[in-house]
Amino acid sequence: MSKIKVDTIESSNQNVKLTPNGTGVVEVKGAGGADGTLKLTSSDGSNGVTIKSPPHSAGQSNTLVLPDNSPTQGDCLKVKSISGSGSTAVGQLEYAAIATPDLTQLNASNLTSGTLASARFPASIPATAAGLKLHNFQEIPSGAEVSKIDVTGLEDNSTYLIIADDLYFSNVSSQGARIFLLKEDDTRYTSYYLKFEVKRYNSWFSETGDDSYKLFAGQGHQYYSFVATISTSAEHGWIQAQGFTPGQSDAFTQLYGSWSPNGIDNNTSNRMHGISIQGNTWGALKEGSKVYTYKYLES
Repeated sequence: MSKIKVDTIESSNQNVKLTPNGTGVVEVKGAGGADGTLKLTSSDGSNGVTIKSPPHSAGQSNTLVLPDNSPTQGDCLKVKSISGSGSTAVGQLEYAAIATPDLTQLNASNLTSGTLASARFPASIPATAAGLKLHNFQEIPSGAEVSKIDVTGLEDNSTYLIIADDLYFSNVSSQGARIFLLKEDDTRYTSYYLKFEVKRYNSWFSETGDDSYKLFAGQGHQYYSFVATISTSAEHGWIQAQGFTPGQSDAFTQLYGSWSPNGIDNNTSNRMHGISIQGNTWGALKEGSKVYTYKYLES
């Protein structure tokens, strides 16, 4: 087989034309174990872009036909049509705009990994999407002490979940937590008529007309946790709570209560706008005490 080596065409500004015989093609063959490679170099030969065939092991003999349309800015190169099949298929390329994905049909079941940024959630989450929305979180910082933790801004005719996690009291005799009801200006109600049933040490007892709900702990315990569900309805406001001293089996309290303003049943002139959490014997709340407040969403 004849070999031709051409380094330079001496006549200036001449094209190099490679014309096969009949229906033949111009081939760039592989040699020395390397696949066929065509390299297009820069003017001084120091840089180059290479087009290389797939390896022999891929078994590919397909054909790519360059686009039959004109490009525009932002287009991608895609296969317009296919003739034949398999490793010898012929693909007609085209320049095409990248289609905007239809995000209205996304399904969460198709998400198998990764994280979703909070900014992707709507400001108002529908009740059908989630049952609880964080209203407020408070934690006493390191080295600090406060006399109380107030949860304010509760909406009318709504239901809230309050989680008090490891309330840490400075007074070893705090004996659990007290829950006071707050007015719209965040001050305490003093004339609310509270009724509640409390179970402690497997015994129930009732209280009426007090200014706060008491969740008792055993004597000498500085830590207390409770979970409470609260309705802010002025006409039929109520509370259910369960509290305990972590690590103590004899300091568990259940509480069921309701309220009415000024001691008058079904008085809708006022409602509970928040709660204030304090110690039963006024011990300060210390670092690490945490209160989470969630609102139950409604459809």
